[in-house]
Amino acid sequence: MKTEVSFFRVSFGRIWILLVFVLSGVGFGDCVASDHPLVDVRRVGFSLLEGEEWLRMRIEFSFRTLPEGGVARSDRLADVGVQVIQCFGSETAGFRFFRAGMELVEIETERRYSVSFFLPQAVIRKAGIRDVPYAWLLEWFVDGVPIPPGNRSMSDNLVGKPEVLASFRRRASEEAPVNDGILIPSWALPSWVECDRADEPACRRRDTCVDPGAFRNAGGKVNGE
Repeated sequence: MKTEVSFFRVSFGRIWILLVFVLSGVGFGDCVASDHPLVDVRRVGFSLLEGEEWLRMRIEFSFRTLPEGGVARSDRLADVGVQVIQCFGSETAGFRFFRAGMELVEIETERRYSVSFFLPQAVIRKAGIRDVPYAWLLEWFVDGVPIPPGNRSMSDNLVGKPEVLASFRRRASEEAPVNDGILIPSWALPSWVECDRADEPACRRRDTCVDPGAFRNAGGKVNGE
């Protein structure tokens, strides 16, 4: 997606001693001693379900961890969250924001999964806008902690533009709530809608729009429960 998102415009010695001090191990271990989860988004695709009135956003991904020493290992991660933000429209027609979230109970690192989110075609046709988002963003969490998304977790017109991305997030937080419940994860689809879900992990069926603060589930409960 190459379109520009214009509407979002809005002393040496001492240093050397410090560097040796850090690399000698004092303070350095704190940076890598604990596992650091990383997400690899392999592909994001949009398609219409054959014979159905739903636009599908399918996200293929895997997670890996970097423990002490920086060597990846196989393990499991619990309470993984992903929030999707989609923006449809144009400069002339205006924009509409949609969001949805999914909580994954547990996943294996180094294993490929997919999750899907669906938007009713009637919403798009009524607004007279394209059936592919103008911009989109994936935000990832592990036990409530945000994971850096990387370039593959956003549309091309947000990549390398921190001010644009910040404005996109701000507008989404202000404008998406009015559309909550329209963009939905696969588990919330009507029973008569068929799609391949063979590589989807188990998820919590709590809500279609999950507050990122709820992605941390100490003892299996949401904060405040």
